[in-house]
Amino acid sequence: MNGAPATTDGGTEPFRLLLLNDDRTPLDFVLSVLETLCGMTREQAYATAIEAHRLGRSTCGIHPRPEAEAKVAEAAALARQAGHPLTFRAEPRGDLPGETADGAPLAEPARHLPAPGPEAWDPEAPRAGIQEIVDDALDQFNETRLWPAHPLDEGLADGAASLYFGATGVVWALDHLRRRGAARVARDLVPLLPRLLAASREEVARGPYPRHASWLMGEVGVLALALRLAPSAAVADELHARCAANLDLPVLELMWGLPGSMLACLVADRLTGGEERWRALHARQAERLLGCLEETGDGPLWTQELYGQRARYLGPVHGFAGNMLALLRGWAWLEPRQRARVAEAVPRTLAATAWRSGDGTTVNWHAVATRASPPRLLQHCHGAPGMVTSFADGPVRTADLDALLLAAGELVWRAGPLAKGPGLCHGTAGNGYALLKLWRHTGDAAWLARARAFAAAAIRQYRDARARHGQGRYSLWTGDLGLAVYLADCLSGEAGFPTIDCF
Repeated sequence: MNGAPATTDGGTEPFRLLLLNDDRTPLDFVLSVLETLCGMTREQAYATAIEAHRLGRSTCGIHPRPEAEAKVAEAAALARQAGHPLTFRAEPRGDLPGETADGAPLAEPARHLPAPGPEAWDPEAPRAGIQEIVDDALDQFNETRLWPAHPLDEGLADGAASLYFGATGVVWALDHLRRRGAARVARDLVPLLPRLLAASREEVARGPYPRHASWLMGEVGVLALALRLAPSAAVADELHARCAANLDLPVLELMWGLPGSMLACLVADRLTGGEERWRALHARQAERLLGCLEETGDGPLWTQELYGQRARYLGPVHGFAGNMLALLRGWAWLEPRQRARVAEAVPRTLAATAWRSGDGTTVNWHAVATRASPPRLLQHCHGAPGMVTSFADGPVRTADLDALLLAAGELVWRAGPLAKGPGLCHGTAGNGYALLKLWRHTGDAAWLARARAFAAAAIRQYRDARARHGQGRYSLWTGDLGLAVYLADCLSGEAGFPTIDCF
C-alpha cells in the first residue's frame, strides 16, 4: 500500500502518518477527520492542517505499519463518503531534523513562515528599511502622548515609558542608530528624559513589583539612558541607589529583578569611566544570585517566583539564561570560584534540559524545565534562539555546548521566520540574532547569509503589519525599532543584542 517497502519485522516497523495538502477539502472537514482519526484536540488539528497547507504535508502521528495503513484507509473512506479529495499517506518514519524520536515537532509549525529561499543580499534594502522605521517613529512622536500604543500590545496605553515596550526603548534605539551612522535622526532627544523618568515612576508604582529596580520595565533603564545622553553625578548616584535596592528584595529575573540591575552596573561602569562602586555592587549581587542557584534533577537552576507562581524558567528574559547573562557579561569581575561554578553549570543544565530531534541535528528548550511534552515555542524569550544569543559569544566554551548551540541555530533556520511579527522578543529579528551570533561564533558565512535572509523577511513583515494596522509598532523589544537595530547589525556583521550586549 502507498508504495511502502516490504518489511521483515512482522509489521511493527514505525510508520509516519501524513496529511497531504489539497486546495479543495474544507478546513472544517479536515479538522473533524484529524480529531476522529488521530485523537487530536481542535487546537492540535488546526496546527497540523496549517502545517500541511504551508509545507505540503504534516505528520499526524507515528504508528506500527498496520495501524498507520488502516488509518490511511479509514481516512480515504471518510473522504469518499463526503465527496472530498482529502488524502493521508503512510511511509517509513525515518528521523526528521525538527522532530523528536517519537515524531513530535520541536516547535509548533503554525507559528512560523516558510524558511526563506536563496536571496541576493542587497544592502540598500535594509538601509532603506532602517530609515523608514526611524522616519515613521519621528513622525508619530507627540509631545503629550510620546508614542501611540499598538493594537497588539493589549492593555498598553499611549505613552508607555519602559525600555522594553515604551518610549525609553524608542529613544535608546534612535540614539543608537544615530551614533552608529545607520540612520538620520533630526531631533534632540535629551529634553525627553525628565518626562520619561516621571512616566516610568508612575508605571512602576502601578506595576507588579513597585519596589524593584527593573532594567527593562522600570526606571533603571531610563536612568541608564540619561547617563548616556546627559551624564551627571546626580544621575549616576540615583542609578546606583536604585540598583542597590535590589540586594534586599527577591531575586526574580532579568526583566524585573537583580540580574537586570547587574547589567545596569556594567553599563554604568562604561559610561562613568570605571568607577569602583559599580564593580563592588555587581560583586555583591553576583554572590547573592549564585547563592540562590539550586541543584535539581535538570542541573543547576534558579526557581523564579514570578507573577504569583513558582517555576524554573530557562530563557534569557525570565530564567536561567538571563541570570547567567548577568554573570557572563561581568565575567572579568567574578572571582575564580564563581567562574568555575558558572562554567560547570551552563553546559550541564543546557544539556539536561534540551529536547533533541531524533536525528540529533536540531534542539530546542522549553520555557520551563520539564519533560512532560516537547516544546512549542521557538523565540528569543522562550526556546533555542535565546539560548544561542545568551551563550554563543560567552566565555564558557566546550565541544558539547558548541554542538548544542549549532543544533539550536539549525532549528531556528529550518523552522523559518516567526509569523507573529518582525520584532525581537518573540519575532523574526530576535530569532535572527541567533543566526548572527553563530556567524560571529564560527566565522561561517552561511550563518550571516541566513541572518540576512531573515532580515529580508522581517522587512516584508514590518511593511505588511504597518499596512494592516494603519501604524507602526513603536517599541524596542516588541516593535519596529528592534528590527531597525537588527538590520543595522546585519549590514555590519555585528551581533549586539539591544540593551543586553550593547547600550
